Amino acid sequence: MAASIVLSLYCVALAADNPAPARPRQAESEAQVKMALDSESKGLDAERLAHLARAIALDPGNALAKGLMGLVEYQGHWKRPEAVGDTLREDAARAARVRDYLSKRAATPMRADAQVKLAEWCEQNGLKEQAQAHYLAAVRLDPSRDAAWRRLGYRKQGGRWMKPEEAAAAKAEAEAQRKADREWRPRLDRIRDGLLARDPARREKAEKDLATIHDPRAVPMILAVLAAGNERLQLAAVRALGQIEGAPASAVLADLAVFSPYPAVRDAAAQGVMLRDPREVIGRLVTLVRRPFRYKLAKGDGPGSVAQLVVDGQEFNIERIYRFPTLVELPPQYYAAELEVPYVIDDLPANASAEERKGAEGRIRDGMVAAEVHNRITAYQAALALYWNEVNRQAARAETLRRNAAVQQSLEMDVQALEVLNARIEEVDARAVPLLRTLSGRDLGNDPDAWGRWWVNELGYASPSSPPSRPTYTDVVDTGDVSLAQQVPVLTAAATGIHTRHSCFAGGTPVRTMDGPRAIESVAVGDLVLAQDTATGVISFRPVTAVHHNEPAATLHLRIGGEEIVATGIHRFWKAGRGWTMARDLKPGDRVRMLGTSAAVESVTPGPVQPVYNLEVEGSRDFFVGEHGALVHDNSIVRPVEAPFDGLAAAR
Repeated sequence: MAASIVLSLYCVALAADNPAPARPRQAESEAQVKMALDSESKGLDAERLAHLARAIALDPGNALAKGLMGLVEYQGHWKRPEAVGDTLREDAARAARVRDYLSKRAATPMRADAQVKLAEWCEQNGLKEQAQAHYLAAVRLDPSRDAAWRRLGYRKQGGRWMKPEEAAAAKAEAEAQRKADREWRPRLDRIRDGLLARDPARREKAEKDLATIHDPRAVPMILAVLAAGNERLQLAAVRALGQIEGAPASAVLADLAVFSPYPAVRDAAAQGVMLRDPREVIGRLVTLVRRPFRYKLAKGDGPGSVAQLVVDGQEFNIERIYRFPTLVELPPQYYAAELEVPYVIDDLPANASAEERKGAEGRIRDGMVAAEVHNRITAYQAALALYWNEVNRQAARAETLRRNAAVQQSLEMDVQALEVLNARIEEVDARAVPLLRTLSGRDLGNDPDAWGRWWVNELGYASPSSPPSRPTYTDVVDTGDVSLAQQVPVLTAAATGIHTRHSCFAGGTPVRTMDGPRAIESVAVGDLVLAQDTATGVISFRPVTAVHHNEPAATLHLRIGGEEIVATGIHRFWKAGRGWTMARDLKPGDRVRMLGTSAAVESVTPGPVQPVYNLEVEGSRDFFVGEHGALVHDNSIVRPVEAPFDGLAAAR
């Protein structure tokens, strides 16, 4: 057997440095990988190595087999990690450039402009991976650095910077989610109907079907079908979400813990949140914390006065002016109302006949009557005008009072709306803040700015030293627009384990770098660490993009393959054939993916509270720790794994 292994390893080395373009025996090679994984699950390490060596000999292009052997892809060749380091150390010119780089890095402040200059120097001196790391550091500190985004290969699409492959992956993921929605909707409809059925047998079957849900893509339909229902259905949603890995399920659990109208649902969801990776829920909870709106009210004093409501918002202030109308009487418009006063002009001749005098008397009589009629009509019209003047005055006073009441009602409704909104904010804060305290180990009260600054700092981004000035927008409720009394004001506010709950390692933990094992606390941005692509199994050196030196946290002692590793309970290790698993969930006998092999967990025991450290790695988001190289996740959010690269199903 030993001779066979030696021969196989020779074949590996030969195939690793002489890749063949054609893959005529790919299927046979994949069958050997499957047998290797089966041997690994049974603890047969020699047989595992032999099968992997045969797989590479049959198909030099089998990247998964090379990754499982612990070989590293570097500059188009596959080598042992130590061989890569030896090759680099033998390159005197590169070694000199690296020394210059380390000196410049030590003197470069953590400012966006300085990081860009260092990245440009790295590009000019052939240090591509280090350049990528410092461009990433620059956009973390200042996301408006468009040139740095472009140097990283990103393009702006819809206001977001994305790599073409990321955009394609997002499109494919959206299509996969739509397909999953079509599959999950009828299944969850049946489960919902069963849960609500009177027949105990149907309810029992629905509960059994609910317990089988583990697909992260089921989350949107769980939200639509179960989480939007009554108390029984929301409790079922909590149970289903608790079975699903990933940030989307955690975010919905957090929302149910805060927004559900049912206390039993909120309690169950809160308990579920405590079992999740804190980084998956803290960001969501931080966005829910709001400061109640502070306001000042200067009341009006009746018609002709002005009231003022000033609202202190989180992003801008609102000043609303309420003008109470008054009755303005315009100067009177005079018009002529003529009365006729008749008098007689006797212009008859002295020798006028009796008949003529009789006719004159008739005309005098008619004139007197006409004048009387005219005067009476004029007097009536004048009295009528005075009457309508009074009627119109009373109507104007009534309209003035009505409009004053409308303005007053608008003011009272605005204040009432603020009070209702503040009550809702306080209710949400009362539910979200206790969860944040427990998950973070901090008590920042109900201050959204303090929580936001803390979370941005935890993510490794820069936060402004002082908040931006808030503009004030003025709105006027005036008599000219009575309908404003019925309007509702628009008020806006700007949502970044017990104790700190970091996902980290103790100081002194060895990290596999291009220069060999180094203590995790000594690793810096730009260093190249060994990483494995969990989609393909390919191992390569990737740049560190961020380092996290965190406050003391509770730890666990994990003994894996004869070596002790000290990590926090929520740090993820790659469980062979299964995917990312929290340290606290590992059990003796579980096998952890190591560099080129796997090893059994021997024990998991409580450790002391001590300072802890973590990294962020470009691309693969993982690295290897310990003398034997345990594969662990970096500080970024863990994405659910659909098909583990080292699972039997993946080795088709």
